[in-house]
Amino acid sequence: MLTNFSTATEGTRTATITYTENGITKNNNICIYSKRYCNKYKCKNGPTNATKYGEDIDLTGVTIDVVKGSGTTTIPVTKDMIKAGTYDPDKTGNQVIKIVYEGQETTLTINVKDYVTGITINPVSVTGKIQ
Repeated sequence: MLTNFSTATEGTRTATITYTENGITKNNNICIYSKRYCNKYKCKNGPTNATKYGEDIDLTGVTIDVVKGSGTTTIPVTKDMIKAGTYDPDKTGNQVIKIVYEGQETTLTINVKDYVTGITINPVSVTGKIQ
């Protein structure tokens, strides 16, 4: 029989195994680490700000829902959670970004947009009369 063991929370605990051998009841204590594993990850929100061509991804407002047996937790996505090679700041249009958390992956689609960085007027000088 296993006693003093619960998976209700994560952590290390000592459980007692009780058994009978040759008519004698014996107890053994073992150390067990209980970890809650994620059932699924889901990207909850996309970026609040536009993602601009040539710039780092702006993750403002991006969150994932981590669903475990004990409930759902919403976690903000950070740059270190973006899988290497899944975001290209020099490519415009939709990109599917992979988010990694606790060894699990989910995806987020972002739209990288080009934008005006300056205006040049040609020719430099104009001659003539205004009427």
